[in-house]
Amino acid sequence: MTTEELKHLKESEDKVEFKEALNQYNYNNGRRSVLGYVVALANEGGGKLILGVRENNNGLHIITGSVAWEGREGKLAEDVYRDKQIRIQTEVLFEGDKRVLVIHIPSRPVGKTLKFEDIPLMRVGEDLLP
Repeated sequence: MTTEELKHLKESEDKVEFKEALNQYNYNNGRRSVLGYVVALANEGGGKLILGVRENNNGLHIITGSVAWEGREGKLAEDVYRDKQIRIQTEVLFEGDKRVLVIHIPSRPVGKTLKFEDIPLMRVGEDLLP
């Protein structure tokens, strides 16, 4: 995947969630966290959480860059597996000196619904709901 390809993805159609996350992105404090999005996207058949990209008012994606989880991508994958028994993959992309972290989230196991804080989550519009 390239940063140019990222710019053309649509959240509603491509099972992707964009977050600016310039410095860090919360791991598990509240639904709008890495773990909350992992659970919701896995329950929807898999997808991507992308840090370092924001959407402007015209629906275009702007690469802002992020240092979230920089040098700790493996630790992030380990933590998600430990907490949810799902194996994410991380990919780091650059546009100039702007770093983008792509978290590839597989589908939940067949017959198992993942939960965050004991609640199964799905993305509904801009929200993560039971």
